[in-house]
Amino acid sequence: LRKILNRIDPDGIEPDGIEPNGVEPDSIVEDSIDLEETVFGEDISQLNGAQRFNKAKLFERFGNDEELIQVVLDAFLEEAPELIVKIKTALDNGDTDLIKAHAHALKGSAANVNADILKEMALRLEQDANQGELVSISQIFSDIEEEFHTFSKEATS
Repeated sequence: LRKILNRIDPDGIEPDGIEPNGVEPDSIVEDSIDLEETVFGEDISQLNGAQRFNKAKLFERFGNDEELIQVVLDAFLEEAPELIVKIKTALDNGDTDLIKAHAHALKGSAANVNADILKEMALRLEQDANQGELVSISQIFSDIEEEFHTFSKEATS
């Protein structure tokens, strides 16, 4: 997926979610979805203005190339479940270093397809893993599994 993205958009999104032009992707509000759900006790609409699937931004990033967007989405939908399994295994083993590493990878992958809420959740997981917050990590992980499932349904419909 990274090879495809680098070929199409060599500047891409930086690891912290800041695009090279200095604009935070979450600050762009397009194709907004009214979300009435909560994640780890917070209204998910408060997660830095996150959207479940910022489809308009994704199309803008890839020049409205539907074929390329499908390739990128397919790669994400294949890679993300593998990362989620790796996070689960690391959680079962209490390995916060691996949780942090896999959460970081999931965050980047989610950012690539403008899965804004999933990206924010992975960021929170990464931060909590960095602080060794296993109880919080467990709850966030459960929310990530659910959010990925919901995102997948929306992205493929």
